[in-house]
Amino acid sequence: MSVKVQGTAGFEYSGAERRLAVQLTAGVPPGGASIALSSSPSALAPVPATISMPGTHAFTVIPIFFGQVTSPTPITFTATLNGVT
Repeated sequence: MSVKVQGTAGFEYSGAERRLAVQLTAGVPPGGASIALSSSPSALAPVPATISMPGTHAFTVIPIFFGQVTSPTPITFTATLNGVT
């Protein structure tokens, strides 16, 4: 499973809205699935604790807004489904 931020690679700016794409290697069961999300540092790119992936899908997109920084700061996004991160 991988998580990627779509849009301009490299730099984002405080207050910018972007889309966070969650791409799985296979579709979830027909009933759908709940995927746990986190970001670090979480104040710079807050994400919901969980998102729902529709049944049989392997891709979804959610909006995110970047927080205030005073210097370039890497952000790590993590998604977990059925114990796999």
